[in-house]
Amino acid sequence: MKAAPWILGLALMACGGESGGEDTLPKRGERSNDPTIVSASAECVVEGSALSAIIVRVAASDPMGQDNLGTATVEIDGKSDVDGFSSGSAGTSYNEIDTPCVKGTAYTVDITVANKTAGVTTASVSLTPL
Repeated sequence: MKAAPWILGLALMACGGESGGEDTLPKRGERSNDPTIVSASAECVVEGSALSAIIVRVAASDPMGQDNLGTATVEIDGKSDVDGFSSGSAGTSYNEIDTPCVKGTAYTVDITVANKTAGVTTASVSLTPL
């Protein structure tokens, strides 16, 4: 028996990864070695009198300890930045996205945190820089 094409389309849409800023934090991946995205916040970067970029602060934890955290990748409107978690960073990365920032405007921010043992967690959240 063949499945109707629209049923297959619905199944594929249900498995899609885009959540359009609707994930809640903290969020952990599905596997036991995946990191947890604990929180995220955004602020506008002011250079002179212009709001020139958005800084996204990502806090994460890892089941094997903070030293196992690898990188945080942040994307807003197709522009992205990758920052590492260094020893002593307390599980925090600071990603600068080179896009005009409007205070009080909600942005959909896609976050991927990877660790050094192939664990990955993704989230799509709505952040509003103040």
